[in-house]
Amino acid sequence: MLATALLGGLLAAGWLVTPPTNAQIFGLSESQEVELGREAARQVEREQPILRDEQVIHYVNALGHRLARRSKRDDIPYRFTVVDSPDINAFALPGGFVYVNRELIEAADK
Repeated sequence: MLATALLGGLLAAGWLVTPPTNAQIFGLSESQEVELGREAARQVEREQPILRDEQVIHYVNALGHRLARRSKRDDIPYRFTVVDSPDINAFALPGGFVYVNRELIEAADK
């Protein structure tokens, strides 16, 4: 619920459409942004089933970090997590917390 509200707020503010090119998001410092994301991630991980398959986790982390190195935000510590969900979806929280649904990975493999 918190993640949905946060995501909706970021979309409404235009942040997801035109992401900032530096650590400043709504006037927060980089460390404040990471802490905001960490708090939201704890909530997401209490509400969503997280996949614990080591092979899938390794694949998503390797791919995610390879993409993150090419981003304009390569200075923040990204964390990639797989949600065990049958929905094709992915989302990100402030501070480098990225979630990919299992079904998105499976659909990409077809």
